[in-house]
Amino acid sequence: MNSLLVKKILASLLILLPGSGIAQSSLISVEVEKYQGRDRLIVKNGGAIAQTIDIRLTQSTNTAASLPWPVKRLIHPYSTVLLNELWADNPRQPFFYHYQFDLRIGNPSARPDMQAKYLPPFFWPEARYVSQAEGSAASTHNDIASHYALDILMPIDTPIMASREGIVIANVNHFPDDGRLEKSFLGKDNHVIVLHGDGTWASYAHLKQYSSQLKPGQRIATGSPIGLSGNSGYSSAPHLHFVVQINQDNHIVALPFRFWNPANGYFRPKTGEWLQPVKIAVNETGTKKPLRSCQKNGNLIDEEVLKCMQRF
Repeated sequence: MNSLLVKKILASLLILLPGSGIAQSSLISVEVEKYQGRDRLIVKNGGAIAQTIDIRLTQSTNTAASLPWPVKRLIHPYSTVLLNELWADNPRQPFFYHYQFDLRIGNPSARPDMQAKYLPPFFWPEARYVSQAEGSAASTHNDIASHYALDILMPIDTPIMASREGIVIANVNHFPDDGRLEKSFLGKDNHVIVLHGDGTWASYAHLKQYSSQLKPGQRIATGSPIGLSGNSGYSSAPHLHFVVQINQDNHIVALPFRFWNPANGYFRPKTGEWLQPVKIAVNETGTKKPLRSCQKNGNLIDEEVLKCMQRF
């Protein structure tokens, strides 16, 4: 007899991506299913991005298993996977166990599209100052998860747009805009994460509290509104933190990326430069109305605003 009181664990986890200050919100369900006198440990991925689960026993008594521990499996989007089966080693005695697991987002076999076009992630026409980019002399982007990240100074309430099309996989929006360069503020930034077709994802961080109501699983086009810039989390001043990442051998790493514009083609932004946005053509995104005419009170950008932007 299994003494676990909880048969289902719904883990709405905040996973801190190493060194990035960006938390990935992920709904993963781990369930214990009874089957022919055994406990079947099953994981369900309800999200749009693959995740690797690393599960292990922390306590056990009289417990046998079909596979040795720990068990590491790649769980594809919207899939269910049997992780292990457990039973009483001595059938005349009760058995007990307790488990824990870690998650890592992204498919380790993904290969980035090096020709992908990224547009500057804010709207025409004002240029914005790049305060940190690759190779900055005094940089806070000093680990593999943030090495190629970009910090773009902008006032709070600056509209942010999708640099590249994809599927929203996370939207954390409840933190206040009281950013500080203190360790206790790490992982407390509002952000939207968008998964791209090649398995990479872009994070738009330090957004204004409650400025985005995009939903995980929602597909957005290049140029679609993401939210408003803010000053949440580990931040010294209002700015946008933009980074492209990938799962590389089960390590979250930042990728070098290039912006694109029709005049100059591909280019890599540098610290101290002014970044000029791209004027989005109607036939590229389907956008018909300016953002300002579609916004609600309180500058909320949600699905209704996105629909408004698409109207003729």
